[in-house]
Amino acid sequence: MSFKITTFLDEKPKKFKKYFPQVITLLFIIFIFGYFTYNARVNMDTRGIDFGLRFLGEEASFDIQFSLIEYSGASSYAKAYLVGLLNTILVAVIGIFFFYNLRSYHWYF
Repeated sequence: MSFKITTFLDEKPKKFKKYFPQVITLLFIIFIFGYFTYNARVNMDTRGIDFGLRFLGEEASFDIQFSLIEYSGASSYAKAYLVGLLNTILVAVIGIFFFYNLRSYHWYF
């Protein structure tokens, strides 16, 4: 009797056949993510760049033309990120409102 892969897989339970490719794929994705994270950290350390989120507290030094909350160039990167997030939400809400009005029989303005 010779050993074949198909014979080996045929003898395994159906659950093994169902979940084995998913487990292998998940492990591969985790490995790739870990490798890229490790590689980025090593390369940033050799160049003297901080690996983390400490920069969010530093001064941004740039202006944003429109913001829903008070913002200036002296504000932090975290506040600039928040302004960008709020502007994105505002544009999404306006877009949904206009799309709904274009597709609806009831006009709201």
